[in-house]
Amino acid sequence: MSDTAAALSFGIGRSTLSDWKREHPELEDWLEMAREQFRESKLAVVDEAKTADGRPAWKAAAWCLEKAFPADYGKARSGGAPASLPALPAPPEVPEAHRELIAVLIEENEELRAQL
Repeated sequence: MSDTAAALSFGIGRSTLSDWKREHPELEDWLEMAREQFRESKLAVVDEAKTADGRPAWKAAAWCLEKAFPADYGKARSGGAPASLPALPAPPEVPEAHRELIAVLIEENEELRAQL
């Protein structure tokens, strides 16, 4: 919250707040602490956001990521699409013996699912 917004929220003019800050330099520290308390209280609301069925709200988490890491998750200036993420490296080559084992495990898993 800017000094102007803080002043207006308390019904005082921006110049009055500026005068007070000159007269009382410690006021700047108090304003900074108040801003951080405000930030923490609002982020707590976002962190505790839940959907109607009680699951964490993914939109709240996405908003936090956009704000905390705008280069990775922020919206691009043109068109509002999310910024592209770096490409993942290619997965390592799986040896033939491991592929056979994976196929057996998948088959067993499908058989167990069929029994449920």
